[in-house]
Amino acid sequence: MKLGSVGVVSKYLTPEILEAAKQINDFFSKNKIEVYYEKHLGRRLNSKKFLNLTNPQVGLVISIGGDGTLLKTVAMLNGKGIPVVGVRRGKMGFLAEIESDLYYYLRRIVNGDYEIEDRTKLDVRLKGKKVGEVLNDAVLTTAQPGQIQRFEIEIHGDKIDEISADGIIVSTPTGSTAYAMSAGGPIMDPHVSSYEIVPICPFRLGIRSIIVPGNTKTALSVLSSKKAMLVLDGALSFSVSKGDKVEITTSKSKAHLIKFEKNFYKRVKSKLA
Repeated sequence: MKLGSVGVVSKYLTPEILEAAKQINDFFSKNKIEVYYEKHLGRRLNSKKFLNLTNPQVGLVISIGGDGTLLKTVAMLNGKGIPVVGVRRGKMGFLAEIESDLYYYLRRIVNGDYEIEDRTKLDVRLKGKKVGEVLNDAVLTTAQPGQIQRFEIEIHGDKIDEISADGIIVSTPTGSTAYAMSAGGPIMDPHVSSYEIVPICPFRLGIRSIIVPGNTKTALSVLSSKKAMLVLDGALSFSVSKGDKVEITTSKSKAHLIKFEKNFYKRVKSKLA
């Protein structure tokens, strides 16, 4: 199906991001494809074609920046079925497919020469109320650096363990190459229907990461009286107190990411080498 329009979003307005946005506009305009911008970006480019994020009538969205911008974009498009591709113009860019040779990849987009991968997300509830969905991870951690916390882990309502640690990461396969990997968790193929529970600096040698099936219901509780924080995809944060329960399950909705390199392991090697 012919691409009729695209959306372009960014968090920051650095010279590099603005230059990439101009190149994207020039290329698609020459190919008679409409370009709509997130409002603050469009104003800087003197465009009045603004992207309506509550009802984006576009074929795909291009996120310019780093992984944080792409994660934010996926969250804004939750449930809308619109694929996202990242153009890396930030420091962290594992999820961004396009790093250099922008026009080459834009031509591939116009020609339909790409894959759309459906990525697992997690539903996160705090004290019984849904607080969000994550593409990367939900992190329950101490609110005060340097203070260890005591946590309880439940799976399907059964207590699995109590641990003393700086925190716990619950990560999707997509997030397994991010914070979870830095904390010693395994890298997971994005096509695997599972997620992982990774302790952060546990105060016990025998504590290791756990990979659980996608239908697993996980609950984390704070046992210490010290304040804790729940952080979703490095952006949204919530205060968590003693006895509060964080419940995590696989979301029914998926994220849709555009990929040009079909082999995940080649991508890992090129990005993390």
